[in-house]
Amino acid sequence: MQIFAQLSSAYGEHVMNMVDIAEAYNALHADDGDEISEQLRRYNLQAQCLAGVTAKSLWPSLGYPAKDAGRLAGLVKAGAGKGIFDVFGKGSNLAYWTKRGQSTGNPKSCNTWTAPAGKVA
Repeated sequence: MQIFAQLSSAYGEHVMNMVDIAEAYNALHADDGDEISEQLRRYNLQAQCLAGVTAKSLWPSLGYPAKDAGRLAGLVKAGAGKGIFDVFGKGSNLAYWTKRGQSTGNPKSCNTWTAPAGKVA
């Protein structure tokens, strides 16, 4: 399941490239390091939410039981970094966005750019 978690996260980033979210992100302007960090966290958390959407669509075909769906968010949370320059967000927020995508199965639920700062910390 850990490999699936990594692959679905990479696929979320691929989706963002395909629909030009990555291009829009690259065009953003930031005045300081804090703003750059927040933009990068929003970008990465959006990819993580899209990973949850991917998980929802593939979960049954991979043979994972529905009762194990929460394990994916747990793996993501446990793998969160502890660094000062954290570009992926807190473990609780990584889990939140993974669960959000997985529960809705809808990419429209993954708009981290309009989310309050606390949800992308």
